[in-house]
Amino acid sequence: MNAVVEFLEGMTIWRWGILGTVLLIAELLTGTTYLLWPAAAAFATGVIVFGIDLPWQFQWLIFAGLTIALTVLGDRFVRPNLFKSSAPNLNRPREQMVGARAIALNDFRDGLGRVKIGDVEWTAELDGASDVAAGTSLTVTSVESSLVRVIPRAAG
Repeated sequence: MNAVVEFLEGMTIWRWGILGTVLLIAELLTGTTYLLWPAAAAFATGVIVFGIDLPWQFQWLIFAGLTIALTVLGDRFVRPNLFKSSAPNLNRPREQMVGARAIALNDFRDGLGRVKIGDVEWTAELDGASDVAAGTSLTVTSVESSLVRVIPRAAG
């Protein structure tokens, strides 16, 4: 128990820097951003301790408070922007189909028919129109289960 207390009492700017570095390396290995905030808190606590001589209890309270504050702020404002993708629908094939070109395989009756999108045939429902002829170019507006909703493609 004395060794732990001696370690806690002996926290200097260098030890805070080492703790921050260890946490930062662990963050780089995991890539989750969860250890980024305690690492930043450790570095900030080291800077504070360098300027002000504080008892070890206050140092750890500052570290804990900064960790909580930075984690909350980081999760709210920073983390969503870190993982923005240039292809947000990459693993969502149905969402990728929205806006795709479809060809009517048969005449639509009462707004229902079959379309071909790429190499796959789908059951389709027209949005806003009642009937289209086979061969008409259509645009996919949404996908619901195995049904695609389409509209006639604008000429051009």
